[in-house]
Amino acid sequence: MHKKTKISFTLIEVVVAIAVFTVIITSFSGIFMAVYNGWFSQTTDANLVDDLRWAFTYMSQEIRQAGTFTLVNQNTISFRLDTNNDGNPDTTVWYWRGNSSSDTIGLGDRAVLYRGVGADINAAYAQRQPLTRFLVDNPAGKNIFTFSANILEMELTASSRNRFYSLRTIVRIRNA
Repeated sequence: MHKKTKISFTLIEVVVAIAVFTVIITSFSGIFMAVYNGWFSQTTDANLVDDLRWAFTYMSQEIRQAGTFTLVNQNTISFRLDTNNDGNPDTTVWYWRGNSSSDTIGLGDRAVLYRGVGADINAAYAQRQPLTRFLVDNPAGKNIFTFSANILEMELTASSRNRFYSLRTIVRIRNA
């Protein structure tokens, strides 16, 4: 007769197996979190730069059609557009950076670039639309808007997680 032997694990073997499994899972979790955090950071930064590019593209296209163009100050411009295609500019468009720490005080949040339409800046503020956020002061105090000889230079700097991204573009004002 053959004697059947029962194969099983001892309590110590089970505890050791669980401990090894826990160490492996913990290691993989740490690696996964590091990869995820890196991906999230890069995605956030890429989205910020894409927002700045979009704002520049939108503003540049609109400004190229400008009639009467005015550089109000280093953070504000206005121009007239012919929105009904009758050959006469009939709408005043404003772009400005806010001047306070709140969207409801002054001309809005300093970290936001706004667009509005109205006869003056206060009317434009009443129906403002944010174009981009997370703005900070440009390096060396450079103005957001600089206008000379029918050339408008725009520079925006945004910040995310202590990283700074500056974009600059130049637009020729055709009808100024």
